Amino acid sequence: AILIPEVATFQEKLAAKEIRRYLYARTGKMLRIDQIKRSSKSIKKAIILTDLEHYSLFPGFIETNLAEIKDISSQGYIIRKRLRPDSEQLWIIGGTDFGVIYGAYHFLENMGIGFYLHDDVIPDEKIELIIPDSNIARNPLFELRGILPFDDFPEGPDWSELAE
Repeated sequence: AILIPEVATFQEKLAAKEIRRYLYARTGKMLRIDQIKRSSKSIKKAIILTDLEHYSLFPGFIETNLAEIKDISSQGYIIRKRLRPDSEQLWIIGGTDFGVIYGAYHFLENMGIGFYLHDDVIPDEKIELIIPDSNIARNPLFELRGILPFDDFPEGPDWSELAE
């Protein structure tokens, strides 16, 4: 299953749907998305998506260094596998809901999916749905992200001056 907070934002829901969609394309297995509350039981095999604001809704992930979690920037994320004899979980914790989306796409890239300007690239061969070992903590190098398709000047191709 993919778990998100009961009070998940649009971005957290989108990240869950994207993981479900791309993992289905890679593995042929459709994961369910569950919204959980503080009182919900823990699911033994799950991908858990949350931001720092909703992190407290997910009890039992004490192994993570809380100082490290507090150091996540708003668009940063932690991807960590928690493996115990009775459970296997992948946690994607974002500084905010946008950090959750960036973490989800990073996870999907590690599953072999490419995201490019022209299209997404999904390998044809199916793989087993195995939660990979992960211990990633990332913060963006700069706050504003995007592309500039015009490489010669920042104003773009329509830039001109009045004729004299």
